[in-house]
Amino acid sequence: MIVFHASTVKIDEFYIPYGGLHLGGIHSAIECALRKLYEGKEKGFDIDTIHIHRCELVGTKLYESDDLGSDASWRRLNNVLKLQNEDFEIIKYINKYEPDVLPSYCVFDPKYVKILDHSTMHLDNAEDLLNGIYDDEYRYSI
Repeated sequence: MIVFHASTVKIDEFYIPYGGLHLGGIHSAIECALRKLYEGKEKGFDIDTIHIHRCELVGTKLYESDDLGSDASWRRLNNVLKLQNEDFEIIKYINKYEPDVLPSYCVFDPKYVKILDHSTMHLDNAEDLLNGIYDDEYRYSI
């Protein structure tokens, strides 16, 4: 299945952060990246570009969960599931914090994610996209 991950930097290979790697619909990905951009600007970083990674989830064994909301909670769930010998590769959830029409996914092993391509978007265009203002230039480049 096709999912997106947006970041403040281009990613060539995923690593798994403490709370897992989160991917989902384009709106969820852009909203999360915008939040990181705003936090960076508050700290004095001059970043105005979002890097959007279109990916394919190649794992098929899903475990469904609520949105746990914190890195520690996602890590704890992953550890509990492993201790219980649950047969899963990807955790599927409905994103409460960056809502989208598509579900989101949490992965703890990068072998289940393949980066298909990469594009960039200026933060102004990202905000427009989230607010329903579309520009033909960006509509087809994502």
